[in-house]
Amino acid sequence: GRLWNDPNMERFIKIYTSRFPNYVYTGDYGFYDEDGYLYVLGRADDIIVTGGNRVGTLEIEGILVSNPNIAEAAVVGYTKEGKNKISAFIVLKPGSVMSKEDVVKYLSERGFSVDDIFFVRRLPKTKSAKIMRRLLRSLLVDEPLGDISALDDVNVINELKEVIKNE
Repeated sequence: GRLWNDPNMERFIKIYTSRFPNYVYTGDYGFYDEDGYLYVLGRADDIIVTGGNRVGTLEIEGILVSNPNIAEAAVVGYTKEGKNKISAFIVLKPGSVMSKEDVVKYLSERGFSVDDIFFVRRLPKTKSAKIMRRLLRSLLVDEPLGDISALDDVNVINELKEVIKNE
């Protein structure tokens, strides 16, 4: 077949099959249980190793949004000053009140923790409403933001910078 205008699929083969012969690399990670069932746990780039443990940022997000006060959450991992860190950006539901201590307790009761908690008015999203976690990560480590052409509203960048700066 033809993929990426490459009739011999050389680009596909190089990107997805050269890393692990006889397998297609998807960027996901998971495990097989003792019965041979495959469990896909998430994206490999959404896994952070901290304190010797592998932590899935999407798993933490799921726990956060299960709280009745939280409308949305984005959790990102990053490395700063040689240490792996996890930060949570939280949008509360209208009329809801939570403190950082409330979030720490909520996560701790479920066996998780994060290094930083930022309460924000909104999250950076693409025009198709996907959260731009890459942008959050770049803001945390003070790196160039890269391509932001898909960002729905560029004004959110300054809002986030202000929140991060004031922590």
